[in-house]
Amino acid sequence: MSAISAPRTGAPVHIRVGGTSMDNIIFNASETIGSPWLSALKNFNPNTRFTLQVPLARNFPVDRLDFARACIDALPNGTQQLDALEIGNEPDLYPVAPTRPCASSPDRPKGYGPEDYVSEWKAAAKNLTEGVDALNGQNTWYQALTFSTGVVQNIWNVQALWNDSVDQGEFVKTVSQHYGSLEGDLMNHSKIISDMHSSFGPAISFLQPRGVPFILGEVGTAVGSGCTPPSPLKLYRSLGAALWTADFMLNAMSMGIQRVSMMQGTNFSFSAWQPVTTAAEPKGVHGNWYGHVFAADFIGTGGDFQIYPLPINDTHPHIVSYAGYNSGLLTKLAVLNMRFWNGTNDRPAVNIELAGLASGITGARVSRLTAPGGSAQLLNISWAGKQWSAGDDGQEPKGNNSVVVNVVNGSLAQNVTAFASQALMLEMIRV
Repeated sequence: MSAISAPRTGAPVHIRVGGTSMDNIIFNASETIGSPWLSALKNFNPNTRFTLQVPLARNFPVDRLDFARACIDALPNGTQQLDALEIGNEPDLYPVAPTRPCASSPDRPKGYGPEDYVSEWKAAAKNLTEGVDALNGQNTWYQALTFSTGVVQNIWNVQALWNDSVDQGEFVKTVSQHYGSLEGDLMNHSKIISDMHSSFGPAISFLQPRGVPFILGEVGTAVGSGCTPPSPLKLYRSLGAALWTADFMLNAMSMGIQRVSMMQGTNFSFSAWQPVTTAAEPKGVHGNWYGHVFAADFIGTGGDFQIYPLPINDTHPHIVSYAGYNSGLLTKLAVLNMRFWNGTNDRPAVNIELAGLASGITGARVSRLTAPGGSAQLLNISWAGKQWSAGDDGQEPKGNNSVVVNVVNGSLAQNVTAFASQALMLEMIRV
C-alpha cells in the first residue's frame, strides 16, 4: 500500500513503529525482538522514513542503546531514513497501567509524575546522543510527551513541561476515539471538530511559534478498552469510516498538525487494510483506506500547500468543505456530505454552487468517494471509480470516472451534486 501514497503527494512514506508493546520490550539480538524482527525494516523502500520508539517503560539504558544501534544498522540508508527516536509511550499511564490480566503490576509507583518522567526522558536522550555513534553530529529529534488519549492535561501540561523536556523534541499525542454509532459519532463533523480542537488546540497554539511540530502518533476510530476486544468491526470498515478518515485528516491539516500516524496492525478492527489472512481476519482492504487516498490526492504534488476549512451553511449543516491552495492559488475543493444514509430510501442530495472563481480557471475535475449501499456499506466503496482489492496487494487499480465540468464567468456551467454519505473533490483546471 505504501507504493500508492508517495506518488500522490511527492513525499516519502513515513512509518511510526511503536506503542505499548515497543515501550516494554527487552532487546536480545538472538530472540524474536532481535535479528528476525529487525530484518523486516530492510523490506521497505529505502526512501521510507521511520520514527522508531525505544523503550522507557522498561528503563534499561544499556538495552535501549543496543536496540537503537540495531535499528539504525538495519535501515538500508541508516540515519538518512531516521526521522525521530521516540522515547517511551504514554508515560502518564505508567503509574496506573498495565493492570491484570495484561501484566502483574504498573510500570512505576503511584507517586510517579511529570517531574519523574522529565528526568528519565532527559537522561535517555543524553544517553542516546552520546552512546549511539550513528547519532553523533546528527540533528536528531527525540519525540517527547507521547501522552495517552485520556491524559490529565492540567497535570501533564505541555507548557509546564516545556523548559524541562521538549526543547529538542517533537510533541506527539496519541488519540483513539471509541465511537458508538455511524450517525451519531463517526459521521458527526461537529463532534470530530470539537474533540480535536479541545484535545490538541492549546498545545498546537503553544508549540507553533516555538517551531516545534505537533504530531499525532496513534490515531484510530476505536481501539477498545484495556484488554477487551475492539468494538464491532462493521462500524470502522464502512463508507462512513472512509468519510470520517477524510474529514479527520483534512481538519488536522487545517489545524497545523504536521503529521498523523494512523494505527495499522494485524487484526486491528480499524486498520486501513489487513495484510495477511489470519484465524481472526481475512486479508482485505477496509473502508477507511479510501479516506486516506482521498486525503493524499487532496494534498497532491503541487507543493507550498495550505488548507482552510470553509464555514458551515446553516441551511445544509451536513455539508463540510475545505479549500486547498498551492502558492496562494486555489487548486482544490473538498466537499463532504456527512449526512447518514442507510441505503433504503432515495439518496438525499445537495447541489454545489461555485461563483467568483478566478478568471484563469476554465473547469473543475470532479471525483467522488462513494458507495451505492449507503453509510454502512462494506463493499463496493470507490474513489474516482477505483476499487482496491486484497488480491492486487495494493497495486493501483485501473479506471477513472472523474468528470470535467466547465467554468464560465467564474461559475460552474452545470450542476454538481453531493449525495448523502459521499465526498467530492473538485480540482481547478487553469488555462
